[in-house]
Amino acid sequence: MASVFRTTAVWQNFIGAPGYTKFSFIEVTGDAGAVAATTAMRTFFNALLAFIPIGATVQVQPEVQEYDEVTGTLLGEIVASSTPALVTGTAAGAYAGGSGMFIGWKTGTIWQGRRVQGRSFIVPAAGVFEANGTLTSSTIATLTAAGTSLINDPASTFAVWAKRLSVPTDPSQPPTQIDGAAFQVLSTVVRDQASQLRSRRN
Repeated sequence: MASVFRTTAVWQNFIGAPGYTKFSFIEVTGDAGAVAATTAMRTFFNALLAFIPIGATVQVQPEVQEYDEVTGTLLGEIVASSTPALVTGTAAGAYAGGSGMFIGWKTGTIWQGRRVQGRSFIVPAAGVFEANGTLTSSTIATLTAAGTSLINDPASTFAVWAKRLSVPTDPSQPPTQIDGAAFQVLSTVVRDQASQLRSRRN
C-alpha cells in the first residue's frame, strides 16, 4: 500500500473567502517530513505575495493528511511541530475576486492511458495583467520560478495525485475513488492567459 500526503493552504480576507489550495507530496516521514512539506508550500506562496491583494492572507496548515493513494482512504495525520508563517498579500490596485492565473504541473508519466498533470490556481491576483488581459512577462517569470523552486526543493517530493472515479448509477450519489496513484512533478508551465475559478476548493 502506497501513501500520498496532502497539505492545505487557507485563503482569507477577500470577497469570496475562504479558499483552499491543496498540494500533494510523496515520501513524507514523521515530523521532519511534515515540516519540509508545509515549509515548501509556504515558500511557494511567499514568492507570490506581490500578486496576492493587500490584506488577503494565505495560511498553510500544520496538519499533513496521509491517504491511501489507490482508494483515497484517510489513513492518518501528521501535525508539523512548527506552523508556517502567515503569507500576507502586498499587491495594490483593483482585482476581480474570481480571476487570476494558474500554474501547471507536469509529471512525465502516462497512467491509465493519460498523461498525468495537474494545476494550481492563484486566485485572486492583482497587478498581473497586461492591458489586453494576458499575463505580464514578469508575472510569468516569477510564477515559473516559484514553481520550479517547489519542484526542486531537496527536502520534499512534490507530486500530482491522479484518481479514477466511479460513475454512479444513481445521480444523487457522489462518485467514489476506485483507483489512484501519485507521481513526482518534474516540470511546470505557466500559460500567458487569465484564469477564472468557479470553486474556491482547488
